[in-house]
Amino acid sequence: MRAKIAMSSIAGIAGALLVCAAARATEDAAQLDESSAAAEQEEARGEPDAPYPPQHCEPVFGDADAHAENRAHRQLAELEVEPGEHDVSVNHSTDWHAPTPLDLDELELVETWSEGGAVHALVYLDASFEEQGCDEGHYLIEPDDAIGAEARVLAVLEDVVLLEHGGELRYLRVDGVELPEWRMLWHSPWVMVEPPDYGKVKRSRAQPRSAAKKRRAAKKHKRKKRR
Repeated sequence: MRAKIAMSSIAGIAGALLVCAAARATEDAAQLDESSAAAEQEEARGEPDAPYPPQHCEPVFGDADAHAENRAHRQLAELEVEPGEHDVSVNHSTDWHAPTPLDLDELELVETWSEGGAVHALVYLDASFEEQGCDEGHYLIEPDDAIGAEARVLAVLEDVVLLEHGGELRYLRVDGVELPEWRMLWHSPWVMVEPPDYGKVKRSRAQPRSAAKKRRAAKKHKRKKRR
């Protein structure tokens, strides 16, 4: 009897060990799949620490159509942003006022730089948009990209990104930098066209006959009739 009990105990322990081993193998396989997926994403980005392009998160940064619409909107406003030594000049033809800071819980401006005539901004997006297919991490954005449904990037400056948010000018800044001084310059969207100069036009007018000439002509006419 004791031998039978011992054998059943050993069989039970062996079964439990097999179940644990199977569970561990399943967990290891799942971790391997996650690691492989992460490696594929890193390989697609070019290098391990490379930021994502904005196309990787279209729900936040917009698609190609949104980018084209934002560019047309910026051009229509005739926007020119010129950073100076002590301030930033914003030349425009709209009803914008001086921009104010915009604080976003989900997104943070990390740094900005220019390269080859193009300007870029590096932002960090948290995990708030993972359900929409956007990975948490760093993203590289530029003018005419969107930031959510209400904001569009107008210009990238040193440590600052100028935005239009809800029809008003706002800006993001790198944490710890000084607030910029904004100088708003408005110009008319209409152009005054000078009418063409065709020179002086001479008009010829028929000179009216005097009353005396009219009477003499009438008398001659009567004499011809009598004859």
